[in-house]
Amino acid sequence: MILGSIQNMKAERPSHRLPSPQFLTRSNVHWQVLILFFVGFFGVACDSPVSETLVELDSPVLLLPLNGSDTADSVLLDWDDIPDAKKYEVQVSTNHQFTDLIHDSRVLDRSEDIVNRLTQGVRLFWRTRAHGKNEVVGPWSSIHSFTPVRQAFFPSYPNQVFPENGSKEHETSVILRWDPVPEAISYHLVVTIDEDMLLYEVDLEGLKTTSYFVEDLVLTYPYWWKIRSLNAAGYSDWSPVWIFEVKFQ
Repeated sequence: MILGSIQNMKAERPSHRLPSPQFLTRSNVHWQVLILFFVGFFGVACDSPVSETLVELDSPVLLLPLNGSDTADSVLLDWDDIPDAKKYEVQVSTNHQFTDLIHDSRVLDRSEDIVNRLTQGVRLFWRTRAHGKNEVVGPWSSIHSFTPVRQAFFPSYPNQVFPENGSKEHETSVILRWDPVPEAISYHLVVTIDEDMLLYEVDLEGLKTTSYFVEDLVLTYPYWWKIRSLNAAGYSDWSPVWIFEVKFQ
């Protein structure tokens, strides 16, 4: 009786053996291959970190002020753009070892910087280098010097050229133009749809040219505009406010 019970229990125990070959149909084999492929692919992808190539940065070439020149006591520092640079480190010192820094800045998205309120008659040294992605830092530029010897003056405001004040019958796209200002670094343009200059159509600083294309203006609307210039000392006064009007169609 005991032996019979043991045999019955063995007969009822579920089998853990692999299926016989006749159960491995073509469909089953395809599914097994796909499962193994995806497990292997994603396993490798998870275990292998994605590496990013580090980009080497060039040394900037210094442009302004000219090396060894006499300048005003507010100065624009200018250098050439470096591809892949995200920011620049700029240093100004009273010695070429840069152990006595009077200016140490980080400049984003532009290859220029302004230093002002400098002591006249003291020779200064400056340099810059680029910073890129992943903490990559380029080599320092060569070292240039300059000496502030005179007071910097604010620039004059630009003279507007076009559209002429009070003119009408303009298209819905207009090129605003003004005269250049000596030693101007950039211009600040404002265009509004109200005489109090509060409802802005354009409010743009950092313009490097003496013209700006405005489009999608509203038919029959009057527009008011003014312009000012920037140099190392600061902004000029605003120009007079001029008005022009888009034609009726």
